[in-house]
Amino acid sequence: MNAIFQPFDAALTWEPSEFVEVTGDGSARVFPNVTTDFIVNSDNGICASFTEFRVYVDSLPDMPIEAIPVRDPYCKGETITFTSPGYKNFQYPLIEHLWDPALGLAPNSSTSDYNIVLGAEETLTYIRTTTNGACSVEDSISINVIDPSIEILLNDTLICEGEDIQYDVMANGELDEIEWSSDSGEFSCDDCPDPLLSNITDNTVVTINGDVDGCPTSASMNVEVLSYAGNITTMPDTACNFYGNEIILTANVFPNIPEGSTLTWFSPEGEIEGVTNDNPITITLPGSEDANAGETFLNYYWTIVDMMGCTGSGGLDVCVRNRFQLPNAFSPGNNDGNNDVFRVVDFGKGLTPLEVKDFSVFNRWGQRVYLCEDFQCATETGWNGRFNNVAQPGGTYFYRIVMQYADGTEIEWKGDLLLLR
Repeated sequence: MNAIFQPFDAALTWEPSEFVEVTGDGSARVFPNVTTDFIVNSDNGICASFTEFRVYVDSLPDMPIEAIPVRDPYCKGETITFTSPGYKNFQYPLIEHLWDPALGLAPNSSTSDYNIVLGAEETLTYIRTTTNGACSVEDSISINVIDPSIEILLNDTLICEGEDIQYDVMANGELDEIEWSSDSGEFSCDDCPDPLLSNITDNTVVTINGDVDGCPTSASMNVEVLSYAGNITTMPDTACNFYGNEIILTANVFPNIPEGSTLTWFSPEGEIEGVTNDNPITITLPGSEDANAGETFLNYYWTIVDMMGCTGSGGLDVCVRNRFQLPNAFSPGNNDGNNDVFRVVDFGKGLTPLEVKDFSVFNRWGQRVYLCEDFQCATETGWNGRFNNVAQPGGTYFYRIVMQYADGTEIEWKGDLLLLR
């Protein structure tokens, strides 16, 4: 390099001197190993000045790669930073970097960065190629990664309510620190690899946490529990129904009636024949053998069995009472307008008449003193206490009444009554 200054007798100095060899007045040889800015100072004792210039050098710094944290092996998914010593950018103005492969690279890192952050995915050697002009170098670092994942040896499970599940797991190494959890059910052991989960009543997520060769791990699976519940609604929706009336029962099944399932109906006497899978159904409420029976409740219910064998049920206690009532005494002939005849009291005015098979009254010697065989005479006309138009004496009499309901069922009432004179 030649430096020309005026006056010519000025003293010259070169900086940085460690990269300069002065070869003569105003000349020197420079030998930088990196791109370097040089300064030449001139001083004649009166005036001083300087000039500067830059020499570009295609060179590369020492760039060993270090992994932070230092560990062997790494757990899959663990965050690792690859870092190298810093350098002065102006000394390597054309420097560029390229990492390969890019597997696991963090979102805030790029393959062109000097230092990168990544999530460990698998055992690999990462190479960083660095170029500066005509110079190029490859630096590399290898990491050993273990996969601590575990597998529950079941697919997502569909079970019936109350059914047990036997679990087992498979790990890529030694599994320790086991802990099972579930929002529903009870584990036979919560720290073993093969527990039995029982008493499952609701949908749940079964989770296992553990440690494989020092790396934390977990796995989970969904358990869907099939259960059916519900109730029965009636039409008409009355507080209490008469014996012998027809009502409609509708099974309300929650969450639904699955395809291919079997719906069976039951009454207090057992399974109702001929209505399997029918919904709704029409039934006739049975009659009471006690003519003066009060309200009572009959339990009707349904069961459902789906294609997996899962079951459910729902029911209703249906209130029933007699449509008819029989007095135990009457006082014919006193003309007070009360209890002048012995008849069947019908509380179902306006409802369909029933067929009267027999309405007979007998005296104490077994002689029939009254016979009626139609609904009107049984419920309206009644017996006026006379036989062959002769008033019968006061005392105890006996009756027998046979009626037939709409479904063909016959009901017989027998009892005694007091005729008051």
